[in-house]
Amino acid sequence: MIIKSCAGLAGRLSGKIWMLNTLKLLLVAVLVLGVSAGCSLVNSQEDDEAQFDKDQLAQVQQEPAAEFEGELLDGEEAAFADYSGKPLIINFWASWCSPCRAEMPELIEAYETHKDDIQFIGVNFRDTKALANRFYDEFEVPYESFFDQSGKIGFSYGVRALPATFFIDSEGTIIDRKLGALSREELDERIDLLLDES
Repeated sequence: MIIKSCAGLAGRLSGKIWMLNTLKLLLVAVLVLGVSAGCSLVNSQEDDEAQFDKDQLAQVQQEPAAEFEGELLDGEEAAFADYSGKPLIINFWASWCSPCRAEMPELIEAYETHKDDIQFIGVNFRDTKALANRFYDEFEVPYESFFDQSGKIGFSYGVRALPATFFIDSEGTIIDRKLGALSREELDERIDLLLDES
């Protein structure tokens, strides 16, 4: 009788242990998926829009760009107003964001092609200055970047995940945005729209 009771107890315990282990595995899987999707969390939401329709985007997404000021990665102070008068591309990024790393060569190439017609600035979002500067040095990024450790600038643009890129005409109006990593084709299409609108 005691042996049967012990066997029953052991069976119940092993069942509970199996259930706990299963729950732990599920929790780990959810966390891993969350972290891996964290940088580009809004990709799926915004990429449904990415059947790129210039007329529709030009009509629907226009709004004034939020003005801001702050410290650049090199320690100098600057403001949004310093970039007025020409079309502007603002890219929100972080050193810990894999999609940001993936798209950076495309942004640099676009800058080199269009730097006479379009201004580019980065906004390093919720990062450390040491890691941000290491990232900039690694990619040899040729344009300035604000250091937005608090996230204040990003939040003023409604940034919820990275990377996020805003296309602003010479009048200071956001004519398009892309949440998630940009391919070169997507970047070129939006640059064409920006030049058409400016």
